[in-house]
Amino acid sequence: MNKRIVLILTTFVLLSATAQSADLLDKFRDYRYAIKQALGLDTASTMYADTTLNQNIRLSVLHVTPITQYRQKEFSIPTTYKQNRYTLDTLVSGIISVEWKKIDSVKSLVYIPRFSWYQMPKKQTTTEDTPYDRRPDYYDYTDSLLFLYPVPIIVGDTIRILAWTKPIDLATDSLELTTIPIEYRDAVLKYATYMTAKSRQHPLTELVYKRDYDEAVAILKIVYGRQSAPQK
Repeated sequence: MNKRIVLILTTFVLLSATAQSADLLDKFRDYRYAIKQALGLDTASTMYADTTLNQNIRLSVLHVTPITQYRQKEFSIPTTYKQNRYTLDTLVSGIISVEWKKIDSVKSLVYIPRFSWYQMPKKQTTTEDTPYDRRPDYYDYTDSLLFLYPVPIIVGDTIRILAWTKPIDLATDSLELTTIPIEYRDAVLKYATYMTAKSRQHPLTELVYKRDYDEAVAILKIVYGRQSAPQK
């Protein structure tokens, strides 16, 4: 780990221990001011319109959410006979894990892209298989659908999905910035600053602002062990 990240990590831990979750970067205005200051501008500067900065903040939240996985929720769906695709809740923005559950039995499904399913040794399930082996083994997903393989042949099994979810009201100023845990707000700020700098081809875009964002995410992964779910 390089010395710069060690120094930032130490400062990050100290600040996290003393900061209050309701007083730092919990409004669009706070982010706008911080972005302008990071770009060397006065907070009253009109170089970037508020609407532009707000949009960058929204997009940053959307970008950072899957990486930090701070908004997690479990969803359940019942299986249908010979149906391998199921509609996901509209709040789902990515899947962390999928498992089958029946009373006290649990089976974790493995993420395998659909284009590789034909390579799997198990092509279909039959009534001759054991109850455990009659269940699907693999999953894949899109923005709105979950796919199971082999195709379920048992009705009413419970499939449990642990997913990260989208921040609500993302398209409006009522985006709940206060629901973002304080330790993740710096990464949101750094990515919004990077996008803003990039939009005007700032000479320090990659050298400073992209590096700052990468370091913020690296620190989150070190301190909180955040890892991305299966990559699409």
